[in-house]
Amino acid sequence: MVFHDEPVDGVIHVVANGHATPRRTAGTTGRASATREELLAVVDYYSPGSGSPFGDKIDELRALAGGAKLSVDVLPVSSRGGDRKSALSAKQASAMVDALATRLAQLSGHV
Repeated sequence: MVFHDEPVDGVIHVVANGHATPRRTAGTTGRASATREELLAVVDYYSPGSGSPFGDKIDELRALAGGAKLSVDVLPVSSRGGDRKSALSAKQASAMVDALATRLAQLSGHV
């Protein structure tokens, strides 16, 4: 749902690519757990046609808007990298951020 009176040109939805703290499925007590591999499935989970609850909502939205009028890009991005706790090098994290910046420039007509 968009809370805006004027038409919008696009929506950017940012999620953590494997660096999030696992969420509890219900309640506020107890330990939440998810493996890093489960958290890294972000690209699959948020992609149209993935069969995930989020992917299904994107599919519904595209059907309402007309698939040709709504494009969806899913890019893995992490700004964290290079420290000993990170699974990514600083170079890998920087490349992800650069790829996002390039795509945003393309979408906004600056490239």
